[in-house]
Amino acid sequence: VALCETSLQSEWPTLLALEEECLRQNKTHRVIVMTDLGDLREGFWDKKELVDVCERVERDLPHVHLAGIGVNLTCYGSTKPTPEKMNELVGLARQVEQRIGRKLEIVSGGATSSFTLVHWGTMPAGVNHLRIGEAILLGKDLQVDWGIRDMDYLRMDALTLRAEVVEVKDKPTYPIGEFAIDAFGRKPVYEDRGVRRRAILALGRADVGELESLIPREQGLTVIGGSSDHCIVDVEDCPRLLAVGDVVEFSLCYSHMLYATARSDMRINFKHTQEE
Repeated sequence: VALCETSLQSEWPTLLALEEECLRQNKTHRVIVMTDLGDLREGFWDKKELVDVCERVERDLPHVHLAGIGVNLTCYGSTKPTPEKMNELVGLARQVEQRIGRKLEIVSGGATSSFTLVHWGTMPAGVNHLRIGEAILLGKDLQVDWGIRDMDYLRMDALTLRAEVVEVKDKPTYPIGEFAIDAFGRKPVYEDRGVRRRAILALGRADVGELESLIPREQGLTVIGGSSDHCIVDVEDCPRLLAVGDVVEFSLCYSHMLYATARSDMRINFKHTQEE
């Protein structure tokens, strides 16, 4: 209530608590009540319960304003946003509007994955709101993971991860000795490619999560693994002869951005450039 104007909600006890806090702070708070259309994360699964709760918010919570209803897709269950899903959401919004006797301001159709329907021109007219993060900050998921090639208006270079080289040596590519598990309890599979030049970067899973999906900007560099505070990269084919103290750059996936920006010991440098 103190920090934001609108929140997504899916539990009546939480809505009651919001009303009490709004009363204490003498504020009004807007809510988007969430429905679950198959991704199985948050939201009312029982659609009658959704409509009933929306009516109760409208009738019984004077300091909580029912701004609209919404849905989340793809984040947990990988459920693809489709025009059919969006029309189902619009149909629920119309039921709520009929029950409360007014038009909802917001029908929120999801996050970055739902932007595909806007891009293709297939988003039903009744959906007027999306909660987009990754597409604005990274622009990678839809262009790379979804394979949508005509989205070059989304920038993929807004965020850059920079890591320092702390060791460079020629080493075998296949570990020597009996195998157990790695630091994270896994049993990796290794490929014997002979002796190759490899570097260690001052960066680890504690900083960015999965290292192997980092996107190198250094030509010829390949991420081959790492541990909590080390990232091991193959640099045999790099035109640039990397040495200790050099810095290499990566583009990020959503999970990398999530980890990196949440750490207090990761230096974040904001740069503003004004384009004509």
